[in-house]
Formats: sequence, structure tokens, C-alpha cells
Amino acid sequence: MIYILSQRIKTNWQWILIPLLLVCEFALDQFILPVVYKLILQNVHMGYYNKYILLINIYKVISILVILLLNYLLLKQALYLAPSKQKTGWLVFLIVCLGLFLSSIHSKHFWIALDIGLIASLSEELLFRGLVLGKLMAILNRVKTSRLRVNLAVVIAAVIFGLYHYVNLSQQSFGVTTVQVVNAAGLGLVLGVIYVKSGSLWIPIALHFIYDFLVTIAKGFSISDYQALPHYAALASFMMFVIYAAAALTALNVHYEKNTLLAKIH
Repeated sequence: MIYILSQRIKTNWQWILIPLLLVCEFALDQFILPVVYKLILQNVHMGYYNKYILLINIYKVISILVILLLNYLLLKQALYLAPSKQKTGWLVFLIVCLGLFLSSIHSKHFWIALDIGLIASLSEELLFRGLVLGKLMAILNRVKTSRLRVNLAVVIAAVIFGLYHYVNLSQQSFGVTTVQVVNAAGLGLVLGVIYVKSGSLWIPIALHFIYDFLVTIAKGFSISDYQALPHYAALASFMMFVIYAAAALTALNVHYEKNTLLAKIH
């Protein structure tokens, strides 16, 4: 009885750490980066677009370092990076990546797509899958493990991932940002299930990279987007979310016992 009570107290305190981590990340994005821009980049002689891309890269590098530091000091959540031992899967992945690069290397968006894909996938997967989902899995399944608790951890982490994209309201309209939030939540479900099933953070990082790379190759990268949202965009976004959610949660619950991440956490 005393052990269960102490575990509940410890668990309740750990619930505070996740929003604290997100608040620190938000403060870095909204308050510290503008100071970096004024002190360093404002006097750098380059075009505004290139300067903005450089700022994003600086932000993502600082973000990764801050995330790792806060995890070391507060969350103390293990990051499960060990790749899958299935060599065939990695070989197929490398062939797919090689094909993508060769088919798009002449695109005018190739280098920016490569850059955005790398910095976004590394920082966002580290934070939202590695730390947030990992900690949710540990907290919710500390005393008792169940199918519902595992599903709940994946869904909560995906919703947090989606909602966090509202930080982009400073460069986008509410409609465009909301569509991005819904898309990100759906993608978060898929990547979360992949992390839970594989037990390796490298796999969602790799898939997130491919996703962002392809989107940037197709659309390019814009600093701001205040265009009117087409009427079909919201419906299409919602339909894609339903498809993502159905596919992800089905995959999570089929052969539920093959839960590699939970086995590592325990």
C-alpha cells in the first residue's frame, strides 16, 4: 500500500515535467530566438530568406541542446535509439532514400528540403516521441499496464505534437495553421505507433525526414502564409487525419503484445 502511494506521488510530480519542458521550448522559440536574431543575425549581410533559414537552423540546434539538457536535469527519460536488427528493412529504407535523392536532386527545392527534413525530424522526434511519448508511456504504465493506457499515451503525445504547431501563428493565418495542426496530429499518431512497435527512435526520425523532405520538394518553403484557405482544405485535412488515426491505432492494437518500447521501459 505504501509502495503504491509513493509511486502515485512520484507519478503526479512527473506529470508537471512534460508541460514544463514544452513551456521551455516555447520560450526558446518566442522570446530567446528574437534576441539571438537582433544580437547576431541582424547585422549579417545576406538576403532575408537565407537569414531566416539560418535562424531556423540555429534555433533547431539550440533546441536539441536545450531538450537534452532539460531531460538530463528533469525528465531523465531514456532515449531508445538502438536500431532494428532487421537488416532487410534498413536496406529497403536506404534504397528508397537513394531513389528519392536521385529523382529530386535537380529540383530547385532540393537543398532546402534536405535541410528542413533533417533539422525538423531530429528536433521534433527527440522532443515529442523520444521524451514526451516515452515519459507518458512510463508514467501511465508505471503501476499498471493495459492496452488502454498504451493507446492513451500515443494519442496524448500526438495531440500535444499537433497543438504545438500553433506556435506558427506568428507566420501563418489561423486557418492554415489549424490545418497544419490537424495534419501534424495525424502524423504524430503514425510516428508514435512506429516508435512504440519498433522501440527505436531512429525509425520515426527517418520517416519524419522523408515526409518533410517530400512536402518541401513539392511545395518549397515559405516564411509566411496568410493566403485564404481553400474550402476543401479543411475537409481534406480532416479526412487524412481519420485515415492516419485508423491506420495507426489498428497497427498498434494488432499483435498488441509486440510492444517493443514498453518492454524496454519496463
